[in-house]
Amino acid sequence: MKKKNKWKGLLISLALGLTYSLSSVHSPIYAEQKEQTQSNSEYISINDITQDQTNLQPGDTFSVTVKVLVSQEAALGDNVFCYATASGSSVAEDSSIQYSVESSEKPVVGYNDIKIYGIKYSGKGKDLSVSVGIGNGYGEEHTKYSTSGSLKGGLQAKGNEEFADSFAIDKQENLLVRTGQTQSVQVKITNKGSFTINQAEMKLALDSKVTGVEIKTATAVVKNIKSKETKTGTFSIKASEDAKAGVYPATITINGNSYPVNIQVDSSVVPSALEVSTSGSKIYTPGVASEVTFKLSNVGQRDAKNIRFEVVNSENVSIVEASNVKRLDIIQGKASQDITMKLRVNSSFKGDSVPIQIKVDYLNSSGEKEEDTQYVYLSTSASSIASEVIISNVISPTDTYGVDQNFTVKFNVSSKSGAENLKISVKGDEGIVPKSQNLFFVTKLGKGETKQYSVTFAATNAAITSSHPIEINVEYGDAKAPTTISQYGSVNISNPKKDAEGDEDEKLKGKPKVIIGEYIVNPTIVQAGENFELHLGFLNTNSKHTVNNLKANIKVIEQGENQTGNVFTPVGGSNTFYIDQLSPGETVTKDVTMYTIPTAKAKTYEITLEMAYEDEDGNEITATENIGIPVEQVTKIEAGDIFVEYAQVGIETTLSTTFYNRGRTDVTNMMVYVEGEGFTVENNRTFIGNFKQGDSQTYEPMITANQAGTLKGEVIVEYEDAAGKTQEIRKPFEFLVEEMMMEEMPPVDGEMPPVEGETPAQGPVSKKWILAGVGVGVVVAVAITLVMLKKKKAKKEEMMLDEED
Repeated sequence: MKKKNKWKGLLISLALGLTYSLSSVHSPIYAEQKEQTQSNSEYISINDITQDQTNLQPGDTFSVTVKVLVSQEAALGDNVFCYATASGSSVAEDSSIQYSVESSEKPVVGYNDIKIYGIKYSGKGKDLSVSVGIGNGYGEEHTKYSTSGSLKGGLQAKGNEEFADSFAIDKQENLLVRTGQTQSVQVKITNKGSFTINQAEMKLALDSKVTGVEIKTATAVVKNIKSKETKTGTFSIKASEDAKAGVYPATITINGNSYPVNIQVDSSVVPSALEVSTSGSKIYTPGVASEVTFKLSNVGQRDAKNIRFEVVNSENVSIVEASNVKRLDIIQGKASQDITMKLRVNSSFKGDSVPIQIKVDYLNSSGEKEEDTQYVYLSTSASSIASEVIISNVISPTDTYGVDQNFTVKFNVSSKSGAENLKISVKGDEGIVPKSQNLFFVTKLGKGETKQYSVTFAATNAAITSSHPIEINVEYGDAKAPTTISQYGSVNISNPKKDAEGDEDEKLKGKPKVIIGEYIVNPTIVQAGENFELHLGFLNTNSKHTVNNLKANIKVIEQGENQTGNVFTPVGGSNTFYIDQLSPGETVTKDVTMYTIPTAKAKTYEITLEMAYEDEDGNEITATENIGIPVEQVTKIEAGDIFVEYAQVGIETTLSTTFYNRGRTDVTNMMVYVEGEGFTVENNRTFIGNFKQGDSQTYEPMITANQAGTLKGEVIVEYEDAAGKTQEIRKPFEFLVEEMMMEEMPPVDGEMPPVEGETPAQGPVSKKWILAGVGVGVVVAVAITLVMLKKKKAKKEEMMLDEED
């Protein structure tokens, strides 16, 4: 019996050995068997490892088949399990490796095919090792028999190094995110290679830590990128409310290769920022202590805290009776606070204005310390310069006005010693718009001269119930660095409807609001009858919510004279704008060309923009905004033909021409004079003053020629148009001057002197012939005069007929 069992064992071993040999011959990829203990090699061994997918690329998931030879002893017993794992540089850390045995988890005697699934190619190498174990459970503690091997020749794959030049990020704009929100950003990559890339794993990371900025979705996988094709990876970035606005370097890593990008953090909320100012109208006398009030304004929307305000003592200015340092707890966003100190300007100071250095320290909304140094300038008694301008006699309305009720602000502008290039503007508070001309230009203001101005305003629906300031501003002097002075009037407005809307707004906090954040009119003052460009910026003031489907209509209520149509009409387009989306804090600009009708009166017209849009929930919101467009009429002064009477040297003659105001507005300060050489003009400058629309004016000065020949000159007209600008017209002319005719006086006895070559014997000339000659000369002169007058009359009649036509 024992002999029989012995032969049976030998036959089984021979069969197993033959099977092993045949398998080794036909396997396409062989395993490199690692050194094992003798006991294991007797019971389990790896015969072959096969890669199931070829041409792998980084990020691809694949599987391998491991052919394992199991002895009879290893396969005996209950609860016997077979398992396998994969390792090596080619295996990514996030591989979800699974394994299975075909048909059963319990191995059989002989060859077993074990598949390992879920291996993710890392792209970092091509070596692959596998381990196979048999035991009564999973894990090393349950392993009874084990073996391992590696894939001969490595994986058939393209590693990261082969993709180094395959991707490009061209002209990548900054990845924009606004504070207070989480926002998606996109990065476009292009496959520059000649083959399709199965997938690209993109990872976004900041180069250094940025407070308040967090990359929420840092990985994006883009699949099946064909040669020369561009695809997009999407990431999400969160910026807190207090994140600092700025541009921060970041890196995009694609399959192990790095590319630089920038993350731009924009804030729709203006950070705290303090500005120092003083009243510019007070005069400070050197050597005399005077109070000065500094206005410390927080122009940002965040609070400024723990404020230290210091006036730096200098040789020209010193603080008296108190400390030069003031401390404030807080100035809220868009608020201001006055700080009053007594100072003295050095008595030896001789300048026009004295500079004062101010140091301001404070904590911003992030708790960081901010430091700033600013200068303010105080006018001294030494600054009574020749071009000093004064705004005086400001007359504000005393009643309370409702919406669309007109009111008028009056004031005077004067100069003690004369000023040039004056620009006078008047503007109202929010919701207060001009109804008449509110911008004036004066070329020159004479010494002691005073001009009075009057501007009409009205409140719109946007004005709240309150006292509203009216700012009067005058710039003068050097155009590049003008001197500016300001004065204020005020008006009381009552608007219960707006107040109710304000209460409702408190209930609807969080709803987006769109306003006209900017508008530009080019040219600044529009000419009647001409085109102008209107640039509008629509701003979503909400820092969290998006606006969708915004529609805005331009509406002009006022019409031209005789109801000839709206004052402004779009050219080559519609009066409606459409914006599909406005992100929080975003401004979208629109441009339109408008035409002004020729009959528009010279004043500031109000344009209303009616807006309708939806919030993120699809709720419709309506709003209106108003802007002012100043219009001036085109002036058109024309000069007729210039006539000069028959001229002789030394004899006065008349120059005559007629001027016509063919524009649509009056002109003022009109003066006419003549310039030229070879003649003089009596009472040359003629002041006409106001020249009304449709009027004509004849100019007839007396001129005396000093020399013979053709003389040339110009008739010059100067005047101020409706905007106060000085205009000039030059009309050239020429005329022929003859030598003065001289007559010799006859002798006393009535006899003519003898002619050269003639003897007295030839006889005296009779007195009657002399009288006859004089008579003929008089007749000829009269005839010439009549002909000239007739030609002049015919010319004037011809001009009158042309005007009637």
